[in-house]
Amino acid sequence: MAQTGAMQYALWSPDSWVSVYSVGKVISGTRGLDAAVRSRRSIAGQESLVGGLMVPRLSFSYLPEQAALLAKVKRSTYPVGPLPETAFEAGTEAEGLRLMAALCNRCRLDLAVDQALRVDLDFWSPQPPVVTSGDTMTPLVGQTFEWYRGVVATDGASYAARRVQVTLDNNLIAVASLDTRSAGERRYPDELIEGYEEVTIVADYLADPSHDLSGDELPTADVQAQVGNGTETITVLAEDAVPVRWEQGFEIDDLVLWRVEYRLPANSGKLSLSIV
Repeated sequence: MAQTGAMQYALWSPDSWVSVYSVGKVISGTRGLDAAVRSRRSIAGQESLVGGLMVPRLSFSYLPEQAALLAKVKRSTYPVGPLPETAFEAGTEAEGLRLMAALCNRCRLDLAVDQALRVDLDFWSPQPPVVTSGDTMTPLVGQTFEWYRGVVATDGASYAARRVQVTLDNNLIAVASLDTRSAGERRYPDELIEGYEEVTIVADYLADPSHDLSGDELPTADVQAQVGNGTETITVLAEDAVPVRWEQGFEIDDLVLWRVEYRLPANSGKLSLSIV
């Protein structure tokens, strides 16, 4: 039977599937399993294909109507603070795949003029997934986080931002060992650990923020993006971010923009994400 997006769903739980919530307006994504196949070859053209280290993953893009899921993307403290565990289930009305104890590997927030806030998430789990009989999507009660409720400030000043992207990469590492394993679960990792935290911000401005990258020392800037939906407000603040690249494009019959890329040094900068 052919299937469409009208039959699909995506759910999440902060407490091992005791309480379950709809992700909301998912617009794209992937679920499934990658066997991480390894080739064992020898002379005479012989080859065996065997499974490698298996890390179940779920990636999706959505338009938030509630901000609670975003509280699960950032470690409590850098560098050794743990990431909160989250459970997900996604699929169709006929079949679903559930991941338990999942951690956020990567998150991107994207806000642009005339657009709703879009969030891209990539979660990994160290445990074998559970196949379920499927479910349905329950619409959330709320509104999307719209551009006209958004404000971007750089060092407290406005440069007429047209778009801002904030990317947080936790660089998860799948750790496996030669310890005794249970049948059917031998190729899954023992655990997932947080790697080096990388934060980048890309902002498009109508006015030049005048970051001087030509001197002996690179400047720093505080970049803040805030957006609401009439009920909740999400604020992302990158303090002491370093401008690493800027460019201005050449356009025909279009707006001229300054694009600046910032990086946040994890040892001296600070990223905060608050929801009120």
